[in-house]
Amino acid sequence: MRKRSFRSSPVSVGWLFADLLLALAMIFLIANTNITPLKASIRPKPTPTPTATPSPTPVPIPRLELQPHRFTITIDANGYLSNNADAINNAKKQIRSQGFLNGRSVGLVIAYGGAPTTDNIPTALDIAAKTYDVCKSIGRDRFAFENASYYTEKLYRLGDSPDTVTIDVFLFKV
Repeated sequence: MRKRSFRSSPVSVGWLFADLLLALAMIFLIANTNITPLKASIRPKPTPTPTATPSPTPVPIPRLELQPHRFTITIDANGYLSNNADAINNAKKQIRSQGFLNGRSVGLVIAYGGAPTTDNIPTALDIAAKTYDVCKSIGRDRFAFENASYYTEKLYRLGDSPDTVTIDVFLFKV
């Protein structure tokens, strides 16, 4: 007589594994399902009440007039460059006496030192730089040049006297 072999045991282990997998899937599904009653889950969401926020008043961008005001002052070049108080004060007085500056604000300053010849150009450039310093000082005194910008390059006018400074100012539009 032959002995029976139980070759069907691997098949039953496969079915057992499939049943276990199905049970785990059902547990996962139930755990992630919201089973609250339908009426409890439907709640009206409160709508926010809009509040009026005041919009800021736009600040206009300051603009410059398109045409410069040009004027010339006469200085003592040596005293001006050596910070002589009388020479500096004389230049300030001449600048302040320009009638178009009263009650106005300067936006841009361009200064030119006088250079009679090409040999005098370095001195003329120093005079232009000194003129920017004088205008800044006037601005610190709260006159016309408070908000001014200054051209970054020092300039000169060839053929002008070293005792002459030409100043272009662009005023802010009123």
